[in-house]
Parts: sequence; C-alpha cells; structure tokens
Amino acid sequence: MQSGQIDLGLAPPARLGRLTLTPALRLIRRDDGVEEVVEPRVMQVLLALAEARGQIVRREDLTLRCWEGRVVGEDAINRVLSRLRRVAEGTGQGSFRIETITRIGYRLIEEGAHTDGPAESAAQPSERAALPFPRRAVLAGMGAGGLALAGAGWWRYGRSDMPAPAREAMERGIEALRLMTPDHLAVAVAAFRQAAQLAPKAAAPWGCLALAWRWLDGLSHGQEASLDAQRARDAAQTALRLDPDNGDAQATLATLVPKYRNWLAYERACQPVLMRHPGEVGIGILTIDLLSNVGRIRDLSGLARGLLASNPAWPWLHTAVALSSWCLGRLDEADGAIERAFQQWPRHTTVWFQRQMMLAYSGRGAAALAMIEDEDHRPVGLPDWDFDLAAAETRALMSRSRADIDKASSLFRERAGQAVGIATGAVRFFAAVGRLDEAFKVLEALYFDRGFDVKDQAYTKEQGTYIQRWDRPTWLFWLPPMAALRVDPRLIPIFQTTGLSDYWQKSAKHPDFAIAGGVG
Repeated sequence: MQSGQIDLGLAPPARLGRLTLTPALRLIRRDDGVEEVVEPRVMQVLLALAEARGQIVRREDLTLRCWEGRVVGEDAINRVLSRLRRVAEGTGQGSFRIETITRIGYRLIEEGAHTDGPAESAAQPSERAALPFPRRAVLAGMGAGGLALAGAGWWRYGRSDMPAPAREAMERGIEALRLMTPDHLAVAVAAFRQAAQLAPKAAAPWGCLALAWRWLDGLSHGQEASLDAQRARDAAQTALRLDPDNGDAQATLATLVPKYRNWLAYERACQPVLMRHPGEVGIGILTIDLLSNVGRIRDLSGLARGLLASNPAWPWLHTAVALSSWCLGRLDEADGAIERAFQQWPRHTTVWFQRQMMLAYSGRGAAALAMIEDEDHRPVGLPDWDFDLAAAETRALMSRSRADIDKASSLFRERAGQAVGIATGAVRFFAAVGRLDEAFKVLEALYFDRGFDVKDQAYTKEQGTYIQRWDRPTWLFWLPPMAALRVDPRLIPIFQTTGLSDYWQKSAKHPDFAIAGGVG
C-alpha cells in the first residue's frame, strides 16, 4: 500500500473503471464525456482508496495521507466519504463503489475488478510494479488529459523506448506544465529532468524541459531570467542532438529572440516551427502570444480553438478562446469558454480574474461582485487589496456614479506603479469610463517611463511573476473597453514606439479593429 501525504499537484493521472482522474485539476471524467470537479479532500481520499487496489484502508491511514496527519473527527471523514459515494453513484456510476469495514476502515471496489489483489494492468508485466494504479500505463489519447498532444506531442518522440518510470515522470511534468505558474513550472522542470535521467537517449524529456525553462524565463527577471534562458537553450540543443525534429526544442530556440519591438522577426522565427508542428501546444501558445500583441485576434481565435479541441486540459487555451471571442464581439462563445474553464479550475488565478473582468465589463457587475465577495472560493495567496481594487472597479462600472469612479480611479493611481498588470488594468478602466487623459498618463509611464515608474512585477509580489522592460504587453489595446482609446490620435506614437506600426506596414497584416492612423 502507498504511504505518505497525497499532493494533488504531483499526483499523475489515473484510470478507474470508466473514469479518468486528473488529480491536479480535481477532475473526474467519464469516458462518455460526463465530468465533475470535486473538492481537494474528496480527490485525495479517492486516490488513497484507489491506490490500495481493493485492500482495506484504515481511518488512521486516511488522516495521514489526506489530512496531513492532523487529528480529525469521524464527522469530517464521514462527510468526505459521503460526498465520494455521491460521486460513485453519479459520475462514477458503473466504475467503483465504497465499502465500509466496521471499526476498521474502507475499501474501494472497482466495478468488474478483482477485490482480493491488484487489478489487472494494461501495462506489460515488467512495468506493473512501477504503476500505482490499475490500467495506468496506456494513457495516450485520454479525454481529460489529452496527453498525446499535451506537451507538444512528446508521445511520438520515442515513447515506446522509454521505461515506465520515465513515462510516469513525463506525465507528472506535463500535468504541472499545463498550469503555467512558477511553482508548477518548477515541478515540471524537476519531473522532466528525472525523465531525462531515466531515458537518456530520448529527446522528449529534454524538449519538454526546454519548454518549461522557456516559460519560466518569461516569468522571471534579472539574472534569474538570463539563467532560465540559458537553461532553456541548453536543454533544447540537447533534444535536437537526439532528434533534430523535436518540436518543443525548435519552439524554444525560435522564441528566445526578443518579441517586443521585434514582432516581424519573432513571427518569422515561429512560422516554420508552427508549420512543421501545427498541432503542438508549445509553439501554438507562443504564437498565440504574438498574435494577441499585434492585434490579429481572428487568427489567434482559430489557432486557439484548434489546439483546445485536442488539448482540453490546458487552462491557458480556454482563456485564450474566451478572451479572443470577447474581443471579437462573440459574447455567448466567450461566456461558454470561460465557464468551462471556471468549472474545472475555479481558483486558478488567471481563470478567476478573467471571468470576473469579463462579467464586470459586460454589464454583469452583480455576478462579478458575487465572485469577489465569496472569500472562501477566491484564488489563494493574494492580498486583500487586490480584491478590494477589483470590487471598487466593478462598483464604478455598475453605478457609473462620479463618487464610485473617483474612488476606483484613486485606487488605480495609487497602485498602477506597483506592477505591469495593474497598470494595464488601470488603462482599461480609465478607457471604459471615458477618462482617456488618465489612461494616456499610465501608457506614458508603461511604455516611455514618463511620469512615474512601473515596476517589473506582473501583478502582486505574492505571485512572483515578472514582465521585463523589454517585453511590455500590447494585447490590452484589443479589449472591448479600449474601443474609444484605440482611435485616439495620441495612440499613434505609442504604436510607433512599440514597433507595431512597423510590423503592420512590413507584414501587410493589420489589426482586426479600427485604430488611430487608419491601418486597421
């Protein structure tokens, strides 16, 4: 029997009867497409029972593995078991049931499986000892996980030559990679390194490692960013020595060149990789990032939708589809995309704040405020002032009263210099309420360092992410609240300084919206 605390962020996907379990997302998906997101404790207990393979799990073992060894009353355990039984009767119908062994503990019985020993594994006999769950070896094409394309098609790169522990490490790495936070990317780096050590002749671990370092580089600053970039380059070159056609490695090297004010060269570096590997998430996300900044939202929408169809377990792709649909005036499609993401990752910071913003700026402020006021279900690890700012912004958009707008404006002026993300939020708000002069003051600081300094933090210091001076975002211009600002002549020198005007002229690819200067 397994021992030790269950960490959902590190636990790999698993099969249980007709179900696919994705612990990091707390997602249970049946093979007919029915799915459910459960509470963290429910997923932990389900994993603990499933790992026992039909053997009895004592209450003491459950508290050790799922409650960090804390003393908890029977009521707490019973509540979780009750919820788990409801899952078994609903989404999990025909897959498993829970038995209570009086005064001892519980056991999970997989429907159709033997209960007196390990269930038969789909892996080869030599692999079974390394697999914590029945039928975990063959995971390619899973509906919830989409592992066949998750990291950029790593399954195609010598999977059959990789030992089971290396495949396990790859799966853990890809699960972490999808969430794209600094902590999850660090987990991904460790997992891919382990896979590379276990399968030294396989290019896939090195390619995925390069991609993880590449994304960490984009979130870091100073010396750390330089080190991450070099690590990404080294891992990519190792992957290409093993397999010159490794898509992740090609994507990494193509996009280590500067993007800001270098849009056309960046695009030309990305294009051949995207054409060679059109279904791979790595180069796809990096290309989407480019398209969002240069205003090609229709192209972005098509690319994001295509990738999402094969890779539904990437929160970033859901938000890209939602945001592009909103920008293009397709509110129903935008709502559908962000709601699907919110159901799966309700406390993911990007998903939560994007949903709150879209509600606030599309006339549904009451729903946005309800999110903010529901403290038990907000993203964790963020300061209260971040939510206070969002609440003031939302109230001002709802009431349009001078007092509420003044209050939100004052908070934005106070905070705009603390982070790039807050500065872009300030521009969005000022544009939406018709205070374009204030919007341009923030833009002057953001792009020209005039008036006040905007620090390199992406958002709050608690999140630990950064946007460096040479990588300032321009995607904010295409949001719906920015319509009036986009056609203001004062935006022309900003388009010129950021290199957008040069890109549009030389590429003959214009933004999808009317803008100052008339190239849209």
